Amino acid sequence: MNEPTTEGEETIILPTVNTPRMPHAPQSRELVKADTPERPDLPHATFGGYQRDAVDAYLTQLEDALQDARQHAQELTATVNDLHAQHALMEQQVENAREDSRINTARIAELAQERDQARHDAQNSIAAMAEEQQAFVNSCRKRGQQLMDKAQTEYDAQLKQAGIDAQRTVQDAKEEAESILASAKHTSQNILDAAKQKSEAIDQRGTQIVEQAKQTAANMIADAQKQQDDIRHECAQQVADAQQETERYQQLRDHILSELNDIATKLNQLPRTAAHPSKQ
Repeated sequence: MNEPTTEGEETIILPTVNTPRMPHAPQSRELVKADTPERPDLPHATFGGYQRDAVDAYLTQLEDALQDARQHAQELTATVNDLHAQHALMEQQVENAREDSRINTARIAELAQERDQARHDAQNSIAAMAEEQQAFVNSCRKRGQQLMDKAQTEYDAQLKQAGIDAQRTVQDAKEEAESILASAKHTSQNILDAAKQKSEAIDQRGTQIVEQAKQTAANMIADAQKQQDDIRHECAQQVADAQQETERYQQLRDHILSELNDIATKLNQLPRTAAHPSKQ
């Protein structure tokens, strides 16, 4: 709004420079995006006014400082975007480590299943061998009983004629049967002991494999988590520094624009007669 003119002089109202508000969004791709304000059209004074060259030079200096502040803010924006990209990469690496952990867990389950199957097979093998040895012992007993029965039959048939020989035959048959039975028991025990040792060795080896796999998976997860925490802390610190730097340049920009407004206000207060003397 122009003020009323008085006789012999006229007051000119200069345009006021508007101060654009800067968006505050740390995660945006542009931290500062504002149009360059147009330089106010300041009046030219000839007598008793201001020095136009000095004011223009000062305005040019302020515009250069504002341009430098805007360029630095854009560089800070690029730095923040790079930090976001690094953070996304670390998130992907952690996800890969978790996927490896899930694979190791599945492998541990497979090894445990193989161990249980091996233990089951060993137990079945032991049971089968025990049944086989029991059948062998029963066969030996049956054979011994048959020999004893045969000897007894021969003894009864030849009792009158060969009483002493028949008695010896019965005794020999008993000793032979006992020897065969003892040998069968010894062989069966050796087979059972060997099968038991083999089963224990398989069980121990399976347990070692499972424990090693668990330890490896735990170490991988711990390392990945530590790397993620370090990167997050570093990214947070760098983003905070970038925000502080941006706020500092925003304050500098606001200060420059405030000085421009003050200059315009002061120039508005100069009387028009300073630029155009009244005719006598």
